[in-house]
Amino acid sequence: MTKHILWTSEEVSQILNAKSKTAWKATGVSIDTRTIEKGDIFVAIKGDRFDGSEFVKEALLKGAVAAISEKKIDGVKKDASVLVVDDALEALVKLAKARRENTKAKLIAVTGSVGKTSVKEAIRAVLEDQGETYANKGNLNNHIGLPLSICRMPKEAKYGVFELGMNHAGELSHLTAILRPHVAVVTTVEAVHLEFFDSVEGIAEAKAEIMEGVDKKGSVVLNRDNAYFPILKKKAASLGIKDVRAFGRHKDAKYRLIDTTITPQGIKVEADIGGEKLKYQLKTFGTHHAQNSVAVLAAISAAGANIEKATKTLGKITAEKGRGRLHHLKLGGKVFTLIDDSYNASPASIRAGLEVLSTLKKISGGRTVAVLGDMRELGDESEKLHKSLIGDVVDNKIDRVYCAGNFMKYLFDGLPKGKQARHATEPLALLGILERQIENNDIVMIKGSNGTGTWKLVDALIADADEAKMK
Repeated sequence: MTKHILWTSEEVSQILNAKSKTAWKATGVSIDTRTIEKGDIFVAIKGDRFDGSEFVKEALLKGAVAAISEKKIDGVKKDASVLVVDDALEALVKLAKARRENTKAKLIAVTGSVGKTSVKEAIRAVLEDQGETYANKGNLNNHIGLPLSICRMPKEAKYGVFELGMNHAGELSHLTAILRPHVAVVTTVEAVHLEFFDSVEGIAEAKAEIMEGVDKKGSVVLNRDNAYFPILKKKAASLGIKDVRAFGRHKDAKYRLIDTTITPQGIKVEADIGGEKLKYQLKTFGTHHAQNSVAVLAAISAAGANIEKATKTLGKITAEKGRGRLHHLKLGGKVFTLIDDSYNASPASIRAGLEVLSTLKKISGGRTVAVLGDMRELGDESEKLHKSLIGDVVDNKIDRVYCAGNFMKYLFDGLPKGKQARHATEPLALLGILERQIENNDIVMIKGSNGTGTWKLVDALIADADEAKMK
């Protein structure tokens, strides 16, 4: 794949007011020598546990065309381009702001308590079919990851899609000021990060900060079904943003989910997209994915992309690892379905996952098995919110529940005895008992906050099983 020229020595020197010894052209930007590639600029950021300047020599030896450092580096070649600055992170932000200033790309920012990565990736996939599109990867969505990602966006890009993350008030204000998106999406506001907030209303106000960087002529996409929609709408009005594109099932949503039909292949969706009735297919299960697809269409329409093309692309998208990906596996002669939803968990996302299990049971007739790890960052509400899921397990007629972690013990102890399978202190300890108790045609969902390590259980289960063909 041909790499774009992202930066030249002349551009960087001028932006940072730092002299480069040689002329060069950079095809990448890196802050980590473990993944650095030939042609990168290495930005030697000083962190709490490391000083990037200690890795400048290694970066240059691995093919970096230049380094940006807060210190002069001894022992490098005389012609090595080490640009000395007062603050390497601030230098990265300056480069990001310069790229933002000069790009012609339509920029879309996505945040939300649940679904932001899936929505960001769906928007990326849709727009890639319509023009050169760049999106930030993985968890590069914070005060370092976002400017780094913007610096990596090619000048030729037609669209840029960026996930913005936060768990404290004020963080999105900083990020949106750097990105200044044309379109901002808030997927939903739920009880996550309560460890750092006094209330869910406080979370809503913090999520609303994403709009601060949007121009008055820009657009915001908000969940009309969410209880905190009024807080978000009020924020948009206070900023003078008139184009508020509400999505959801609500009768007042301009981008409205009308109906969904579950099939063995996924979900058939009927929606009203800005007054146009559309029908399209998704390869994922769960009405929350249908809801998110409407948000995607609202966002890309605001960016001027083609809606009809977008619905066709949506029909090709499969769930990512850890975010609802389905595996059909065979273990000990038993064929079962594994839903890998191990990347993260919140009360809202677990409820959505339990609904997916219930839906798939209606199609396959197999037992439903939920393997649940602790939900993190819920603060003083942890015990209450874990217990609150007991009713959802019962209402969705989940057959067997395995739990891992101290907080999930509250849910486990409150379940009817017939639904209790096993509790363990950590997810991987459940592997043996789960494998022995799996039955033919089971539907198994594994879900928990990433830090609990539920993904390790997923990986181990897949490693022990063989892939099976769908019926």
